[in-house]
Amino acid sequence: MRRARLLLLFVSVWITCVGVVNAGTYRENFDEHPDGWTLYKGNAGSWFVDETAEWDTDDGVLIARSNNVCQSASTFAFGDESWVQYEFRVDFLIEETHFLAGCKFRTSQIGFGVHFSNPPGLVNGVVLNVETDDGAAWNVASAEWFHNRNEGLLDVLNIVTVDPGAWHRLRLTTDGNRYEGWIDDELVLDTVQTTPGVGGVALRIRNVEARFDNLRISGEAIPDAGLSAAPRGKLPISWGFVKTSF
Repeated sequence: MRRARLLLLFVSVWITCVGVVNAGTYRENFDEHPDGWTLYKGNAGSWFVDETAEWDTDDGVLIARSNNVCQSASTFAFGDESWVQYEFRVDFLIEETHFLAGCKFRTSQIGFGVHFSNPPGLVNGVVLNVETDDGAAWNVASAEWFHNRNEGLLDVLNIVTVDPGAWHRLRLTTDGNRYEGWIDDELVLDTVQTTPGVGGVALRIRNVEARFDNLRISGEAIPDAGLSAAPRGKLPISWGFVKTSF
């Protein structure tokens, strides 16, 4: 009996260690321009990539600027197709909204993507969007998937208002083909989508200036990086959310 218990304990410890070895955490505080990140090219169905947007770091945050574009967005991404199951967190702040007169769709947008990949001429991924239409309030209002030039809309559970000029937290998880998303701990997305199923994370912008910080990705096949950098706190937003440690 004692040998059986010891064997069971050994197996349990071995399984736990294997899980720890296979899992990792990538953290980016944007103290300098991040290594390994790329700007996507190509298109996803009727959605095209904006190659005029600027992505740079300043004062320990990632600053993204996009303006004067119609029905296109810029995608800044990290990761590869070995990534299947993971959690993606990042803090974001809407600095300034831009609109372009004469566009059919006068929407400013920030997108947060998982399972993103960029094979030649394509953009694949699942994305949760925070957006404003023609100067209205910023809301978590839509989600989409792109795969092999096909695209579709996903249901959003709650229309959550996001205040410009304040820090907010985005969290997305992938568990097999299930996708869940939260804004400031409020569940806004819970869907099962069979495509694309693999890939890294992405930040997208259209006609907006936004800031990003305290990015974290954790899960299977995620490389350990940036773990010595402690997440920075930010000033609280009006209703008490504060950027703190993950």
